[in-house]
Amino acid sequence: MLLRQVSGAAFPLALFLAATDTRGLASAAVVQAVRVAVATLTTPLRARLVDRFGRRRVILPQTVVSIATLSLFTLTLLNTGFSLIVPIAAIAVQAVAAPPMDAVLRSEWKTIGRDPEEVKALHALDSIVEEIGYLLGPTLVSVLILAGGTSLAFQTCAAIVVFSAIIILLPRSMRRALTLGSSVDSGHAVEARPGGSRMMRRLITLAGPIATKELRRIVLPLLLMGMLFGMMGIVIPLSSGQPETTPVTALLFGAISLGGVIGGVGYASLKLRSSFTRRQAALTLIVGLPLIPLVIDHGPLTLGLMLVLSGLAVTPLFINSYLMLDADLPQHVIHEANAWVPVAYNVGYTVGISAAGAAATYTSDAPALLGATTAAITGLLGVSLLVGERVAAEGPAA
Repeated sequence: MLLRQVSGAAFPLALFLAATDTRGLASAAVVQAVRVAVATLTTPLRARLVDRFGRRRVILPQTVVSIATLSLFTLTLLNTGFSLIVPIAAIAVQAVAAPPMDAVLRSEWKTIGRDPEEVKALHALDSIVEEIGYLLGPTLVSVLILAGGTSLAFQTCAAIVVFSAIIILLPRSMRRALTLGSSVDSGHAVEARPGGSRMMRRLITLAGPIATKELRRIVLPLLLMGMLFGMMGIVIPLSSGQPETTPVTALLFGAISLGGVIGGVGYASLKLRSSFTRRQAALTLIVGLPLIPLVIDHGPLTLGLMLVLSGLAVTPLFINSYLMLDADLPQHVIHEANAWVPVAYNVGYTVGISAAGAAATYTSDAPALLGATTAAITGLLGVSLLVGERVAAEGPAA
């Protein structure tokens, strides 16, 4: 699991650096943008295939196609004799074909865990390992570049991605999960049977579980958190007053993951009695409120401390979201529902970094503006979640 997360964090960075060296910065940006956009937009649909046809019919073919197209991409990207269209097409197909293994693994935790606390611990371990991967991935790329250059780093990271995709299928427990773990393979109904009006039923059939209020309530905070840290992608270099490649900037980006690891360990060890919705609201507030001081002071030291404090809620928010999915979403859509968690964050990140870039163009005090905006939106969302739960609990007024 750690190998998958490290390679997943290292590969995009190695890809971008190697593509910049061989194809130029503009081409590297295009390749990366296509890969991220296609992967993000198709993730729920790839997971829906698993829900509809079963793991054993989908995961293995997806893995084979993904490995083949990734290998083609690696060979053609570094060989400038091939037109740029060839590696772009290869990475687009690879992104479409990549199996939603994270969704499969996370949907299994409630089967493996013997009680709610064990399930929470498994989700916590999963999310903590992911954060550690984000810390170790760039380090791996740096070591490989020092050892043999960007091309070697890219090829090695691609090979690790392929190896991790194969090795995860080899354990007996995973083979059993792929054979027996889906609603199709277990003989349960695949089609959703939502209540409500005919129009709502058609909408849910077309859009999937994201059309339900249960899933929207879960992923909205993640969308907002993605927007917040997307904005920080611009705020951090502005606040450090240095180019993006300086050690100060790198340390500030690492502060978020550091807080995430600490918060994940703490959340896993706590025995909480509050509802998942209240936890989601509280964690949403914790993500945004530490950034309020950006309005007054956004120097590197202050920003680093605020990012660590804000990061304390990052991993717990992911953990709580997956626990809410297990509790609120039916089994026949669980893979697609799981896939929406990272997708919501990634969409929010894209929106946030785009908005922050525009703000930085038109104002000299972008950090203060963005800090106030994100803190206010986060606070309003946290309060709305609490109010929504209270209204649901009290029922309609007499």
